[in-house]
Amino acid sequence: MPTPASRANEAAERLTAAGLEPEVKDHKNHILVEAKVPDQVSSESWKGLLRALETADHFGQEVSVGGMTVWAAIRKGDPRDSVGCPGAWPSALGS
Repeated sequence: MPTPASRANEAAERLTAAGLEPEVKDHKNHILVEAKVPDQVSSESWKGLLRALETADHFGQEVSVGGMTVWAAIRKGDPRDSVGCPGAWPSALGS
């Protein structure tokens, strides 16, 4: 079974292959991979972006005046040990 770090690296590599510049953030209970999405994205890049996000335990997007950011969260430890599913991972999980 792949480690959380290797899964996060895979997600980051897939986002890079899709033309994005991911940032990996190591938190206490999870690893977060985030990337800003350019205004213009080809359909192939979107497909690659979605393939990257589907490798995570949870994923989503945040849209603001500054643009769109996608994120993928990979849990550390056994996901069966947690109760419920936070609605907004980055803010719900904290640092």
